[in-house]
Amino acid sequence: MRREDSQGPQNCWEFWQCSKEVKQGCRAFKNDLGRYCWLGDSFHPKSPKDFTYCWDCPWYKKAKKTIF
Repeated sequence: MRREDSQGPQNCWEFWQCSKEVKQGCRAFKNDLGRYCWLGDSFHPKSPKDFTYCWDCPWYKKAKKTIF
C-alpha cells in the first residue's frame, strides 16, 4: 500500500513509525490491514492507549477522511 497520497492514507505502521520488531508481532501488519487495522482486533503497541475505541485513535481520525 502507498503512503498518504491521492490513493488514500498511509498504513497504520507507517503512521506510528513501527520498528521491524513491532511489525513482526502486529496482526495488522501480518495480514496487510494497514488501512483497516481495527479489523485486526487489537490496539497498536505504540499508541498511547488513551482511547477506548478505534475511532478515537489518532491514526484512524486522520485515515477515515480518505477511507470512507
